[in-house]
Amino acid sequence: MKKILLLALFALTLINCSRTDESSTDSTTTSTTQTTQTSVKMNVVNSQNQKQPGIIVMMFKTKVTNSSNLPTIEKQVISDANGLANFDLSSYISSDINQKYYFEAFKLQNNNYVWISTTHPEIDIKKNTQITTSIIVN
Repeated sequence: MKKILLLALFALTLINCSRTDESSTDSTTTSTTQTTQTSVKMNVVNSQNQKQPGIIVMMFKTKVTNSSNLPTIEKQVISDANGLANFDLSSYISSDINQKYYFEAFKLQNNNYVWISTTHPEIDIKKNTQITTSIIVN
């Protein structure tokens, strides 16, 4: 009688274990899509490499010259307390082909922009690129 009882318990244990194993083979797969940001991080510094907050950095499709009017401003950002001007271009740039953009720094003085950059970054940008560079100002 004890043998039959032990055999029945063993059989029930096997059945329960096999049911658990079957349910554990069911799994779900989750995938995530990661998008890359298109951005330019501009460090605004003076010639002594000191951070320059409150500087207006503008992005253009055309080179800025002092012999002509200011071209169309594509984007502009004011440098923060750490001298960083961060351009989030994710919604602006959608092409996989590089396009050249020009960056210049200005101060607003008596409702006029005063051009103060001594370096003039020219950057090729395409979708999903992150670029960090500096612009030096007077």
